[in-house]
Amino acid sequence: TNTKTNNAQITFNQQIISNIPPDQAFRFLGCWFSRTLSHKPTHTIITDEITAALRKLRHAKITDKQAIYIINSVILTRFAYRIQNTSFSSSQLDKITKSYTNLAKHKAGFASTIPSSTLFHNRIYSLKTTQNTQQLQHINNFIKILNHPSFGISALKIQLQQLQNSAATNLSILTYQPTFPTPESKTTTAQIVLELHKAQLTLHNDSNIWPILMNQTGTSINNILYSNSKASVIKRKLNTHHIYFIEQLTNHSHTQFLTWQESHPKKFRTLCDKYIEHQKSM
Repeated sequence: TNTKTNNAQITFNQQIISNIPPDQAFRFLGCWFSRTLSHKPTHTIITDEITAALRKLRHAKITDKQAIYIINSVILTRFAYRIQNTSFSSSQLDKITKSYTNLAKHKAGFASTIPSSTLFHNRIYSLKTTQNTQQLQHINNFIKILNHPSFGISALKIQLQQLQNSAATNLSILTYQPTFPTPESKTTTAQIVLELHKAQLTLHNDSNIWPILMNQTGTSINNILYSNSKASVIKRKLNTHHIYFIEQLTNHSHTQFLTWQESHPKKFRTLCDKYIEHQKSM
């Protein structure tokens, strides 16, 4: 049975197995997992592995082409496998990419001011970026599971429906840009769905409509919310008050915003401003 005791133990094959600390990552089939919602322990291990590999590569007596081959075929291939169950932020990916890009410039004898696009060009050095590596890995695995014959009994099917419910919209999260509330927005599946839209990809299956959409009419409030820096926090509060559509913020003729007689929440003013900006851009 599960227990909250940090020093819990079980006996398996006459061997005592002790519980690991909640903030410590564990390895399973070559991937790192954490027991908490935070992926920081996993990210730290993956980043440290890359840093150690680049440190060895920096002191190795090899050419620039050899260094880039090792980065693309070994370091980034391992990185792609490690991130199957997690997602790095853009700032984290930029930091990793910059570290091995500087190394490649050093091996090639380039000045640090040389544009990195020279190394990334597919007809020159073809150095890969962690951003593209993560995006390709996540989207490829995602589509592979969606098209698998066993998708109907997979965990992904349940996760997609949970995300669809949390997005609280009558539009499919696989077809239209969604806004997920916290803490759902921090899950790996939610990040993959957002990566899908960032790559301007949409998925639709007429023969098997999934996830099931909200059976209500209206203009999803996600249309004006997703670009806000605090969209996930605002979305969570809106879901609490069952506010899902833009029409819920205006009168019957959509000419005026509703007034809050008792209080004026900051999130309501933010939504009004976003709606006005949205109307001006159309």
